[in-house]
Amino acid sequence: MEVILHKDEDAVERLFSECSIFNEKTHEFTIFQEGSWMKNWWEYQKNCKTIHPYMIEVKEGMNTIAIVPLYSYKATWSFTVIRPIGLGAADYLVPVISKKYDMEEIFNLIIKKLIEDRRKWDCIVWSDLPGDSIYNKIFSDSLLDGFKMIEKVKTVDCPYIILDQNMEQEKFGLNNKYVKKILFKQRKLIRQKGEYLYQRVRRETDIEPVMNKLFELHQRRWNGTETPSKYNNRKEREYALLTAKNLFQNELLHLSYLEINKQIIAVHFGMTDGNRFYFYIPSFDTEFGKYSAGQLLIYHLILDAGKEGCQHFDFLKGEEAYKYKWGAVNRQNVEYTFTNKTLKSQFFHFLFRINKSRLFHVYLRKIAERLLIRKTS
Repeated sequence: MEVILHKDEDAVERLFSECSIFNEKTHEFTIFQEGSWMKNWWEYQKNCKTIHPYMIEVKEGMNTIAIVPLYSYKATWSFTVIRPIGLGAADYLVPVISKKYDMEEIFNLIIKKLIEDRRKWDCIVWSDLPGDSIYNKIFSDSLLDGFKMIEKVKTVDCPYIILDQNMEQEKFGLNNKYVKKILFKQRKLIRQKGEYLYQRVRRETDIEPVMNKLFELHQRRWNGTETPSKYNNRKEREYALLTAKNLFQNELLHLSYLEINKQIIAVHFGMTDGNRFYFYIPSFDTEFGKYSAGQLLIYHLILDAGKEGCQHFDFLKGEEAYKYKWGAVNRQNVEYTFTNKTLKSQFFHFLFRINKSRLFHVYLRKIAERLLIRKTS
């Protein structure tokens, strides 16, 4: 086997294409490791900040059998940090390794390559690794042989529903009491506003107008709060639209909405790979909040996912109460931080520990308070 470290832009697009070929033929695969998804992320991020490819490819003969999609950037004091591609937009970040090969053997080769290049980086931070992933154990065991693990922390919960295909269509393993509450709101909506339609986008020409409605509803919902809509930013809108179009071309997009009298009252931009449904970006018209329009849309999404044979309805990151009302259970993401054995990397380790120290922060706070007293006295 040959391990190649790619730091040039020319290799990026080819490797993303290779990722798309793997898909479900890997040890673990999520929609966020799909090639077009990562390519869109890369094109958007490199225009927002200075980042560089740091992609590791493992080949056997002419065949690519593993890809670790990473990037590097300069942090404070010129520390070089390596992180997985997709950070911020992807809820799960895992390597891409063919099922045909032993994962631990490949990881040992990857670690060796990273150690060979250790003078070119100071820290690896791998976020959003699913806690129930087989990679969690690999990171805990194998990586320790070559690196110094500074920290492993649980970061965020990712609730999901296990869809029981043996149950009748209206249930699929859901919380029946909550479903009855939503269906009561459904009847109220129909009685007071008229019949509504649940629609899924089936044509590429319909993607842009529905996505524009999503942006509009998202802005209306969140502007004026402490967390304004990110879709106030034109580049964010363009990025989301391009991602949706590429997912459509790869038959992974699930863009749907509720409509009354040709008025869209709720929209969801999500994905499905046939096994898992990803509840990604929803929004609804706040004027229809009393009818639980957003939750009613979720009800239809869950039914759709069940009919299509999905085993999981994944709410993705976030501990919002409504997810658990549907009967969701938790999985947790974890984050690993590693350094190597160079002096600069160990200095990073030292600063990291200081920054995490409670006593250090208390001491700094006291100094700041004293300075403030002197300044105002």
